[in-house]
Amino acid sequence: MAQEEPFIGCTGDVGDDLGSRIIAARQVRNVMRLAFLIEKTYAPYFKWFGSAFAKLTCAPKLMPLFENVWQVNNWQPREAALNEAYLFMARWHNKLNLTDLLPAEVSYFHERPYRIINSELFAEALYSQIKEPQVRTLPHGLGNLDQISDSTDVLSKPKRFPKFSALFAQGDPYSKT
Repeated sequence: MAQEEPFIGCTGDVGDDLGSRIIAARQVRNVMRLAFLIEKTYAPYFKWFGSAFAKLTCAPKLMPLFENVWQVNNWQPREAALNEAYLFMARWHNKLNLTDLLPAEVSYFHERPYRIINSELFAEALYSQIKEPQVRTLPHGLGNLDQISDSTDVLSKPKRFPKFSALFAQGDPYSKT
């Protein structure tokens, strides 16, 4: 999520409202997927994703924010609505006591006019809590297969999963570890 946080504003600022909307929709999907993880609930493939999300306990709080993200016609209120969703998730994270308390606040992206929550702080704090050596040596930031591909043709064929094992090999050149 962190890489694309400022992009809603960056694209909107240059008049690319379609790009801003697309990135915002991707970020909403990321927040939804994170909610499934936090609620320890299976996230189905996209045909049923919205219906399943609506049943989560967090849905009544997040769905109105998502509606605001999708319905506004310029990037500033879109960014503000998305930041409200990020803040909800940040506060939720803090209540879980998985890491030290982290700032649930919106700030500017460097000296630029785009507002973000710095979700990378949360990802790094969670990563620092991983103690299992085999998990710590996996490529940093890669996630699992459904974070790499959302193709139904890939995810619905478990026999194909081993073909992706090279992505998770130790010594990956893109790994931070």
